[in-house]
Amino acid sequence: MPDAMSEPGDGGYDEAIADLRRAFDLIAGAPLQVDSSGRVLAKVALIATLYFRDGYRQDVRQSVLECVREYRDLFGEQLRWALLGEGRFVLSAHYTDAAIQAYLLDDRLGIVDSVATWSFDWHGGQAREASEYLLEALGSSRRECEQLGELSYVKLAIPLTSFVERPPLLPQMLLRWCRRLRPCHGYGGIGIILPPETAQLPLVERAVFACAQRHPGIEVDYPINHSLWLRDAIKGGNWITVLSDRWIDDLGGRATICETLGDGFQLADYSGGSMILAGTTPEIGDRNRNVDTPRYRRLAKVLKPIRLTVHPAIHGPAGGYDRAGFEQWLARFDD
Repeated sequence: MPDAMSEPGDGGYDEAIADLRRAFDLIAGAPLQVDSSGRVLAKVALIATLYFRDGYRQDVRQSVLECVREYRDLFGEQLRWALLGEGRFVLSAHYTDAAIQAYLLDDRLGIVDSVATWSFDWHGGQAREASEYLLEALGSSRRECEQLGELSYVKLAIPLTSFVERPPLLPQMLLRWCRRLRPCHGYGGIGIILPPETAQLPLVERAVFACAQRHPGIEVDYPINHSLWLRDAIKGGNWITVLSDRWIDDLGGRATICETLGDGFQLADYSGGSMILAGTTPEIGDRNRNVDTPRYRRLAKVLKPIRLTVHPAIHGPAGGYDRAGFEQWLARFDD
């Protein structure tokens, strides 16, 4: 197993890309959900989510700011809407770099016993549309971190086409973010993008359920819900899996993990943890066509001892993922 995120090699890579393009045709040929006004409410993209501790600390918020700047440098022209803290989305250009820095590095966020949180959300597309350009985060307050051990998170999305154009982009960028944030755990791969406003979420629940049930490799991601349940377990693995040293040690150490996973996986370290890449390309799977996800199944077997088993419903009564349904989804790669 290589110990760094590398450029793809020649062996079988063209064939893997061809397979992935065919999968893209299935899942990205049309939006998953469109409302009566023609707005796209759900679509598929490359996503990644990192969970980290002590989001109130000045040095952690500085690291988050560096991640924001990198994403905006790469994709800022595609970001149309933004929200810092509470309120309503405004045009992204409203927030200058100075304003973003002032918000994230506000000294009041670090005051002893503070209940102040921080959050942001950028997305592209039209207003109230799901967009494959997305950057969002939620930082827990000092009181929540110190008294309850609550986690903070940052999530990004980029278009599926970026993988074909620049295959290593997401793994290499996420590894840089891991080296800044030193996350507890996280994951990345192909996932479902939801609409930006909470009131719209029930409208896409059936589409999310149908897509995820057909394609087990596609990530269903509601990090604001998951973070409350991920203090003492990880959500699971995907194409990219991030584990802090705590979880690496619980699984027997890096050498044991590498030996058990075998060929086809890459591992890269950051200070405080490691990032695992499950193959050159993401797996999607398709139960309708009996297409499996063998690398994800192998990874899931390794991660099972530290994986979350209890999680409340993420959908309402009309959706597909009640408590039992989502807990089954978490275990979808188990034999």
